[in-house]
Amino acid sequence: AAALLLLLPLIAAPLLKAAGVNPGMPFYAIGGMIADAQGLKMGGELAWLARPDWHSHLVWLESGGFFRVGMLLEWWRVPKVLGIMLIGMVLGRRLVAGTLLSDTRLLWRTLFWGLLIGLPFSLLYALGDSGQDGPWAIIGTAPLGFAYAAAFALLWPRLRALHVFAAPGRMALTNYLMHSVLGIAIFYGIGLGLVGTMPPIGFYGVALAIYAFQILFSRLWLARFDQGPMERLWRLATYGRRA
Repeated sequence: AAALLLLLPLIAAPLLKAAGVNPGMPFYAIGGMIADAQGLKMGGELAWLARPDWHSHLVWLESGGFFRVGMLLEWWRVPKVLGIMLIGMVLGRRLVAGTLLSDTRLLWRTLFWGLLIGLPFSLLYALGDSGQDGPWAIIGTAPLGFAYAAAFALLWPRLRALHVFAAPGRMALTNYLMHSVLGIAIFYGIGLGLVGTMPPIGFYGVALAIYAFQILFSRLWLARFDQGPMERLWRLATYGRRA
């Protein structure tokens, strides 16, 4: 089932393109109508995000959900993510049972085949002009991701420096939301307004700085509490008094 979901875009995407059908177009149209009704024109994503007024940002939030759904459909993210989730469920059971990380043969095979398949196709995607709904991205993304995960699992018991990622990993939800808030504060027009002002290499510097801060924050927080703040709220909402 997972393989079928991952391969579905490879078959369906070119068929819909040949027929002139964009599965995300209805949602793009709805998002555009919401923005037009508020008296705002899109003018490109960068121009929109650079606006310094809160009204434009709220309209972005109101209409952006439809654009986001449209992109997920156009890029065939739904079957991709569902397929990876099914594989993750199987691997998660083995991880809980303690039989995954010790299966070095499986990890090495995943690393080898993941790089062999994922790396060349991902390079074709990165250097070419096809989008995320193109064949290179569809074929290369998942195998390369599994290869990265296998490499990390193989290095984990051998390289203690990787243990620095344990604390932020235990606070994944908190850190996920935190870096979104920090990104808005740094790049959006309602914050520092740096969107569109730096070269791509600059984003790596910002990302590394944010993650270094999150590592330090996570270590300090977990030295006093047993879980992150958002993890605590999530457990309370899920289990109530049992959290």
